[in-house]
Formats: sequence, structure tokens, C-alpha cells
Amino acid sequence: MIFTPYREAWLNVRSFDSHTIGSAEEESDKVISPLNYLTMTSNFRRTLALRVAIASATKPGDRVLDAGCGSLGILGMMALKSGAGTLVGVDKTPMEMAEMTATDNGVRDKCTFVQCDLQTVELSGRFDVILAMVYQNHPRIDERQSNIVHKLRQKYLKAEGQLVPNVVRYHAYACDWPSQDLGTRRAVLAHHLGYIEGALGVSLKTFSGWIDPAHEMPQDHILGLPPAPAHDEFGRLEKGDARILSAVSKAIDLDYDSGRIAYPSAHYLEIISPGVLNSIVWIQEMWFKDMLIYSKESMSWVRRPSRVEPGNRYRIELDDVWRRTNALSIRKVTENESHVSTE
Repeated sequence: MIFTPYREAWLNVRSFDSHTIGSAEEESDKVISPLNYLTMTSNFRRTLALRVAIASATKPGDRVLDAGCGSLGILGMMALKSGAGTLVGVDKTPMEMAEMTATDNGVRDKCTFVQCDLQTVELSGRFDVILAMVYQNHPRIDERQSNIVHKLRQKYLKAEGQLVPNVVRYHAYACDWPSQDLGTRRAVLAHHLGYIEGALGVSLKTFSGWIDPAHEMPQDHILGLPPAPAHDEFGRLEKGDARILSAVSKAIDLDYDSGRIAYPSAHYLEIISPGVLNSIVWIQEMWFKDMLIYSKESMSWVRRPSRVEPGNRYRIELDDVWRRTNALSIRKVTENESHVSTE
């Protein structure tokens, strides 16, 4: 029998898309239900790649920290089955199911599970391996996650220890995506809220400003907004009416072994096709040494879309407005303007 609080956690299934809802801090604070966690592990390409990476990182007798182990603790079980001696799993979610999963696999005596935030957890000793699959696949959200991982690595990983993944990269490219135009989304939302106000006979002026798509990006079809783009089985966004306007270029490169985790203040894109630049697609890659574990796309809106031509160069501001709203400011770089590439 699952304990009552845990049954409630199972029922509280919250799906989310990293390119949509609230601020970066709000998104990274989300607790993933067991059913959502199981859904993520059902991506067999990702799971099997992780299994190989964990087996490669783990030696017999290793002490392993599964940081953000989730409600099932599956990655830690993989490490134990690869020969690890002991496991400590830490997550904000209730740990009862992880404990029962460890019992199911005959490794309960090797496991310690701690329900705690990774930012405040206090553990004893250092670890041979840290598993840190804590990312939500969008750079504005994962900046906070990367800082957490960096601190955990500094505090708890042995000098010759292994971090999985140890490199996280984000590439970017520009799109002309009519169905994801931010101005259109504002207009659709305003029209729908006007209809609701008329039906209710009540003003929703303050509320309508609060849920402006430039700030909250609601995706509920009840509000009349176009749905957020879905992903295919390879983690790519289903772009439908989108046109690609720029080459793909590396925007952010986080290398924990070298201590390089700072985000640049901006990224530059070279335009190769004419159109209206109204969105940026990000490609996240998670690596362990030379092994690509997983890749997934996400997107950001452009606050003021711009008509672009081949040969144009655009600066994409990675500022606090973007972190709060997922809406980017862009500007054309003049021929005489010097800049430093982020690649």
C-alpha cells in the first residue's frame, strides 16, 4: 500500500513544457510527480544512453550520489547494478517509492534516500560518482540547475570522481514561425478575455495584464491560444509552419570539469534565409566525456519580431527579461559594430 501523502503525489500529475510557463526560478522549482518521472524514463534512447554512461562512470565499490533522484531513484539503481557499493539519493519529492523500488531490486541495504532541496542538503563525505540529471532542457531554466550542480561537484565530488553528465551545451537557431508569433498570441488572448468579460459582466483588466503571454505564456487551449509545439521521439520540436532562418551555432557551453559554467550576456546569429525572426529554437546536448546522452529542443519567443535578410547578423540578449518571461530582445548588428562571438 502506498502511503497517503505519496498517493496524493501520484494524483498530482503536473505536465510542463520548459519553453512555456513562468519564470526560470518558478520552473526549476517544480516537483515532478512519479507518473511524470516514469514518463521521462520511458524515453528509451535517453534511458539506454544513461545506462551506458553510468556503467562507464561507475567502478566496483563506488559511493554514488544521485542528485535529483526523482521519486523512483532509477538512475541510482543502475549505478548499483553496475557495481557501486552505496547510494545516496536526494530529491524534494517523497522518497517512499524510491525506498520500495530499492527493496524490489534487493539493494535497500545499500541505499539512503534524503527528501531535501539540492540547494540546502547537507551530506557527509565525498562521492566517487555524482549523477545529476536535473535539467529541464531549456537554457533559461537550466542556468539555475547548472549552478546547483557546480556547487555539488565542488563540495561533494572526489578529486578523481565522475560527474554525469559533465558537459551540457546549448545550440541556437532563428525561426520564422507564424503560429508561435508573440504578438498574435497577445491578440488572441485579449480577444478571448474580452469575450469572458462580456459573458461575466465583470472587468478582468488586472488579471489580463497578469497573464499576458509575454510574462506567463499560458498554453491552455481554453484560453484560445495555439498549443505549445510538441516533441517527436528524437526530442525535436514539431515545427509545422516554421522556417529556419539561420545556421545552427553554439550559444552556451557548460564544462563542469573545467569550471566553465558562466552564461554569456548575448549570442550572435548569422541569417541565411529571408523572413520574420520571431522565435529562437534551442538544442540542448548532455554529454558524458565523448558520449552524447541526450538532445532536446526548446524555444523562446522574440518580443519584437524583425524582418531579416541573408547576411544579417543579430544579437540575441540573454538578459533577466528573458529569464523571467522567455521572451527575447534582439537587434541587428551593424557592419561597423565590433562584437565578440560567444562560440
